[in-house]
Amino acid sequence: MIEEKKEKSYELAYWLSSRLSEDNLKEEEKKIKEMILNNGGQIAQSNLSELKDLFYPIKHETKGYFGVINFTLEPEKLKNLNKEWKFNANILRFLITILMPEKAKPIRKNIFKKKISPRPEVQLTPELSAKTEGGTINFDDLDKKLEEILHN
Repeated sequence: MIEEKKEKSYELAYWLSSRLSEDNLKEEEKKIKEMILNNGGQIAQSNLSELKDLFYPIKHETKGYFGVINFTLEPEKLKNLNKEWKFNANILRFLITILMPEKAKPIRKNIFKKKISPRPEVQLTPELSAKTEGGTINFDDLDKKLEEILHN
């Protein structure tokens, strides 16, 4: 019986030491990508690392190069990468997360939600309509009344 390879999609977020020069930074990023490829993975997307402030010191450093790589790999081979990256002195921290495939949302009828009826129209009472001209509010009178209330 032939076993099918079940690759999963992962995202690697990592912090590299700020003490690396530009050449060493590019070399370290290249090593990380080569480790993924050498273990049978495929890189889907990666971005260039950029220098950022850390929220708290990690290994006595307050800045680091932050980068992200999306890749696919067999789950069994992920352990090898974890071991190699844990003992790399230039990698301050890393986190590997599983990228879940986006699924189509099922179409549901809103049978459990109550239907909200529109608000009823506000009816002017006879007292209020007598005070307004033709059922409309006179804004000049309203402004005068507000001035009287606020200045007293």
